[in-house]
Amino acid sequence: MQDSNPRRRVRSPSGYPGYPNRPCLPEMPPLLEEGGRIGRFMARSLPCVPMGCSACCRETTMPLTKAEASLLARRTGLSVEDFTWRNNDILTLLNNEETRACVFLLTSSSDVSADGMCSVYEVRPQGCRTYPNVLNHEDKAILDEGCPHRHRFPEPSDDDAVVLLNLEERLLHEE
Repeated sequence: MQDSNPRRRVRSPSGYPGYPNRPCLPEMPPLLEEGGRIGRFMARSLPCVPMGCSACCRETTMPLTKAEASLLARRTGLSVEDFTWRNNDILTLLNNEETRACVFLLTSSSDVSADGMCSVYEVRPQGCRTYPNVLNHEDKAILDEGCPHRHRFPEPSDDDAVVLLNLEERLLHEE
């Protein structure tokens, strides 16, 4: 019988080729290509995605916290300056000049109703995660009139307003 302490093992346990590396996992579908596993997750999570809608990613002025920008930089290998600009001293996602869409939207068209898929969906900024919930002038969460599928989303709650107000506070007070 072999000792269960991995540092004392003499041979690789069966099913662990190249031990001490991780076990062999079943082959996973690609992340984004041809509706890979992220594409399937996205389709289940938002009512607009199955329709191929990416209107919210077009001509966006999505603000980012410094932490979100750092995470996106680590995940994409880009420098923060490659995908942001300063809008009244707040980091903001850049839009692609040709498609007029967020630089992370996989699309080749500038048409607002064209299909597109987020290439950073798992680490997208909080503003993207909460959309189409936005704050009105009275600091109440409402569904953005610019969202063509807003009628498919639940009405925002007071908790949604708190999340947005906290995000706004973080954005305004970062140095």
